[in-house]
Amino acid sequence: MPKNNESTTKFMVDISELKKAMQEAKRAVAVANSEFNAASASMDDWTKSSDGLSAKLKQLDTTLSSQKSILGNLEKQYELTVKQFGEGSKAADDLKIKINNQKAAITKTEKE
Repeated sequence: MPKNNESTTKFMVDISELKKAMQEAKRAVAVANSEFNAASASMDDWTKSSDGLSAKLKQLDTTLSSQKSILGNLEKQYELTVKQFGEGSKAADDLKIKINNQKAAITKTEKE
């Protein structure tokens, strides 16, 4: 008597490009933050200086743009992961948590 004749299909997704883009966006945030720190280090209170405010606005703009890029990449990874492992999988849930945290970070930056 033959054993259970189940066939399975593995679906592998290459998300290396998405991860690379996310790393680049994170580096852009780090660069923007370091540029602001360098610009505001010599100021007693950057909030009272037009140069300080300009540096902060530039930092926030760069940060927000990078955060949105990261969110887009996370959402793409989530879609691919759901196709591969299903919506309730641990991998999908982990990405959903990252997406929600990224949305919160974007909202915080927008408020600033």
